[in-house]
Amino acid sequence: MSFRKFPVADAVVRVFDRNPDSDDASDMYVLEVFGISVLVRLRATGTHPADQPQMFVHIDNETRDRTELAVEVCNGGDALYTI
Repeated sequence: MSFRKFPVADAVVRVFDRNPDSDDASDMYVLEVFGISVLVRLRATGTHPADQPQMFVHIDNETRDRTELAVEVCNGGDALYTI
């Protein structure tokens, strides 16, 4: 799978083209910073073609030792994960 790469300070953003043979509803954006990758894309829900795509975010520990991750969504408070 090819991608476009955009270095930004100490981070890298990779943009992967939408895969028409998957549930992708958009290109896929992957930010890699501090050894952590954050993938963001829209995905089709499959329930009805007219439905709005679902926002999908995946966070993965690529190269760091196990670490604690605090995530906050819409000012809802932190959720803690070990990754």
